[in-house]
Amino acid sequence: MNNFEKKLEDASEEDLKSWINERQHSVVVFASDELTRRRLVDLQRKIEHLDKTTNKLNVIVIILTIVMIVLTSVLVWQGLK
Repeated sequence: MNNFEKKLEDASEEDLKSWINERQHSVVVFASDELTRRRLVDLQRKIEHLDKTTNKLNVIVIILTIVMIVLTSVLVWQGLK
């Protein structure tokens, strides 16, 4: 367990992978959990970014729809004159 002196949070991804590959039973579970936690945090950030982007796109689509309705109404009104 000489490699386990670092804190899991401070360990690099390569360190964690090497601990898992060494199959040290006292470390494998913790290293695997830390890798999983890091992946989940990264995935959560990506999902939040996608959510913000999607919200912006939804607003743009709504605005464009309103503009199309107004333009169509103006064209129809001009045609009725």
